[in-house]
Amino acid sequence: MEKYGSGIKRVLDLFRERGLNRPQFRELQNGFDVVVFSGKTTQKTTQKKSLRDRILAIAKNKSHATRTEFALELGISENTVKEYLAKLKLEGLLERIGPDKGGYWKVKDRK
Repeated sequence: MEKYGSGIKRVLDLFRERGLNRPQFRELQNGFDVVVFSGKTTQKTTQKKSLRDRILAIAKNKSHATRTEFALELGISENTVKEYLAKLKLEGLLERIGPDKGGYWKVKDRK
């Protein structure tokens, strides 16, 4: 029992040594929960936001762009473009005006 609780300190020291984000500790009814953030998660989140912004910029500057054109310009698959476009439409940031062929993209103002 003399080392009880020393694991938390060792974990925090390891994170500090490696330059990683400090884990979050949340108190639960009969203990605690630890949430660990890796550098990759932060980077991936930043990349997702950047990709969203790039898609919106393309739609704004080239309103008649196709999914293929988005994919080629961004270096991602058409399926990924399709997913992002659907999310942006659901969030009300992007609207498709007209049919798939011959229609165009309208970027809505962020509030």
